[in-house]
Amino acid sequence: MDIAEIWDAYRKPLEAYIRRRTRNRCDAEDILQDAFLKICAGLDRLRDERCLRSWIFRIARSAVIDYYRKEKTRPPTAGERMEPGAAYGEDANLNREMAACLLSLTRMLPEKYREAVVRADLEGLPQIELCRKSGISFSGVKSRVQRGRRRLKELLADCCDVELDGYGNVIDYRVKNPACACVSRS
Repeated sequence: MDIAEIWDAYRKPLEAYIRRRTRNRCDAEDILQDAFLKICAGLDRLRDERCLRSWIFRIARSAVIDYYRKEKTRPPTAGERMEPGAAYGEDANLNREMAACLLSLTRMLPEKYREAVVRADLEGLPQIELCRKSGISFSGVKSRVQRGRRRLKELLADCCDVELDGYGNVIDYRVKNPACACVSRS
């Protein structure tokens, strides 16, 4: 893939990604240009084209961080007035946004699965302890937790496509179903 194809394919998603992390449109455009300069400079070093998207988003994230370092300004903080659509600062991480989404999706699980997932995964209760407190066999508790997780994953997949980096961190997501109550952006 040459740089013109990369520009055509990734300009809009990168611009949206960067805009969520900056104070205004002009800053986002500057950062986008810097990111593409870095992409151009490093494209010949990319060994596996299947990693192109995550590599590009890592470069964009680094460009945002570099921008804030260079400008010696702090990223926007929660509650600070910013341009519409610029809801996150440099250190923000979409993992928190997805965690909030998953939390709201747990409300859609059947009660027996919701209780198992919430208590085991969110409250950190060991499954053996959950077994004792609920009066259900250990294999029953394990089954409920696994089925609840699987159903939660299906609910999330119905709402949006999530892109993870190599460490399992959310680097971006695209809304598939705008009616999904947990999704706060499109």
